[in-house]
Amino acid sequence: MSLFKIPVSVAKRIEKLQRNFLWGGVGDDIKIPLVSWNKVCTPFTQGGLGVRDLFVFNKALLGKWLWRFGVEVSKFWRWVLAAKYGVTGGGWCTRPVGKGDKVRFWHDKWCGDRSLKDDFPHLFECSRDREAFIDSLFSHSNGVETREWQLQFVRNFNDWEVDMVAAFFNLIHSKSPVHESDDVIKWSLKKNGTFDIRSFYHAIRGSVSNGFPWKGIWGVKVPRRVAFFVWTAAWGNILTCDNLCRQGIVMVG
Repeated sequence: MSLFKIPVSVAKRIEKLQRNFLWGGVGDDIKIPLVSWNKVCTPFTQGGLGVRDLFVFNKALLGKWLWRFGVEVSKFWRWVLAAKYGVTGGGWCTRPVGKGDKVRFWHDKWCGDRSLKDDFPHLFECSRDREAFIDSLFSHSNGVETREWQLQFVRNFNDWEVDMVAAFFNLIHSKSPVHESDDVIKWSLKKNGTFDIRSFYHAIRGSVSNGFPWKGIWGVKVPRRVAFFVWTAAWGNILTCDNLCRQGIVMVG
């Protein structure tokens, strides 16, 4: 799973084995799933059991190679891929910006949480340099404190556009490159800036805080089977007569 995309049939077969193990009885006993598999795959803090979703986990493992492709620029395997398939742009966002030789001016999020293309779509449409990198648009003279943006637009701006243009230049001037070092990749989901499969997995899957009382269930020193029963009860899915009827099981008096 860390090298190839898992076939759907294989993933479904493994999930079936997992579900049967979790809910299965002995021998030919009826297997009744009390909680949806999607909930089972959510973290403990969100009311699940922390079982990994195979499809999402597969993506997180493969995402490691995207990270390594960006940081291991001198590795032979990276050279082979770059020579065979080519390298387009940088596609990586860094904060703060170094030279800007790997950060696209309009498309990457170097000026905040949104790209300039999204914040100023009208100016983006008027730009002559829509695919340019920062270093090609920002010039400065060595030994002289003169730094300026060299942006070109297809036309002059009207009076009613002046405020928008002023806001645009105020923003980019406040974020002008000041470093002479190369741009580097930083993983924003970890404080140390290093890629982590766990954080990527949770980012792909998403998280929702629903106030589930997980500490009162898993943080108490009781046998696991007791905690598991309380967990199913907290979801309102224990095998009561009402729940059995909803499962389509006929109760005989």
